Amino acid sequence: LVLLVVQYHYAYRFVFQRHKVYWNVPSKVCYTRKTDIPLEQFGITHNKGHEFLGDQIVIFYEYNFGYFPYFADYNPDTPVNGGLPQNCPLDKHLARVSQQIREAIPREDFSGIAVIDFEEWRPLYQMNWGQKAVYKRESVRRVRQQYPFISNKSAEEMAKKEFNMAAK
Repeated sequence: LVLLVVQYHYAYRFVFQRHKVYWNVPSKVCYTRKTDIPLEQFGITHNKGHEFLGDQIVIFYEYNFGYFPYFADYNPDTPVNGGLPQNCPLDKHLARVSQQIREAIPREDFSGIAVIDFEEWRPLYQMNWGQKAVYKRESVRRVRQQYPFISNKSAEEMAKKEFNMAAK
């Protein structure tokens, strides 16, 4: 038991005193059902009223951040906002992002954190493997549509360059 207390004390000091810990789990339902999660006791930062978009933490996902392009369910037949970053007009995307940030964080004095959590694709071409390989395949297909007689190697190189530039 003493060992557990010592380990807990060390973990508490290491994590909670050296690092700020944020809680943005939709736990409002817990409080409405009288289940107490003692976040304050551990110094964990959370939104008032346990709102998902709140005074301390705001998270943006693909579906609520501009015109973020992706393929729904990694299916090339279901592109959202063009599917590929190369197909998304950056100026239109950024204008919408600006509007959505102002809506989600209306207070000028907001001092919390805003997290951009994109998981549909990775911003480096070569890092899109597994299900995310659809972004590589579709990037090559896009190049081949523009340049039908290009070599496989050149198509791959051009697709990589275009994807990486657009995904920045």
